[in-house]
Amino acid sequence: EKLYKVDANKIIALTSYENNTTDREQLKGQYADGNEYFYCRHTCTNTQSLISILKAFSLFKKRLKSSMKLIISVNNSTAEKGIRRSLNSYKYKEDVQLMNSEVDNEIKSGAYAMIYSSPFTGFETIPAHVPVLATDLDSLHSLFGNAALYFKQDDPIDTSVKMMSIYKDENLRDDLLAKGKGIDARTNISSVLWNKLVLDLKSPI
Repeated sequence: EKLYKVDANKIIALTSYENNTTDREQLKGQYADGNEYFYCRHTCTNTQSLISILKAFSLFKKRLKSSMKLIISVNNSTAEKGIRRSLNSYKYKEDVQLMNSEVDNEIKSGAYAMIYSSPFTGFETIPAHVPVLATDLDSLHSLFGNAALYFKQDDPIDTSVKMMSIYKDENLRDDLLAKGKGIDARTNISSVLWNKLVLDLKSPI
C-alpha cells in the first residue's frame, strides 16, 4: 500500500481454494458436539452485519427447530467485543460459538456451509467443497460467481431464507458444491501464476 500509494479499501485479495482432507464428521465432533454448523468468517470492525447474521440464525432456529450450530470467527477485538455483548442476551447463545481465527481453515472444512458477512480483507483462502452463502456485494460476486447463494446485506429475513434453503434443499446444496469445485479446479491451475504475481507486486520496481 505504501510502496504504490494505493488506498487499502480498493485492494481486492487474490485468493485460492483451500483443500483440507480432514474428516468432516471428526471436525463436527470437535467443534460442534457432532452437530452440523454454519461457519461465519467476519473480517471487518463493523458489527452490524454480524448482528444481522445472529437475527437470521434466530429465525432459522425458530422455524426449523434444528440442532444446527453457528460458529463465528472475527479477526479484530472491536468486532469481538461487540458480538460478545450481543450474545449476553441472545436466545440461542448456547448454539453460537466464537472461535479463534487461527483454526479458520480447519473449521471451514467441517462446515455445512460458509457464511461471508463482510468483504475479504488481506489474503484469505476460499473453502473447497463447502457451499457458500455470501452478502450480495460486488467484491464477493467477483470471487464466487454463481457458486454462492447471495443474501441482501444486513437483511436478517432474506439471510434466514437463504440459510433455510441451503439446509432443506439438498439439490441446491449439491449444485453449489459442484459449481464451487469448478472454481476450485480453475483456481488450482492458475495458483502458481497468482503466487508469482503476488511476489512480483512485493518486489520494488
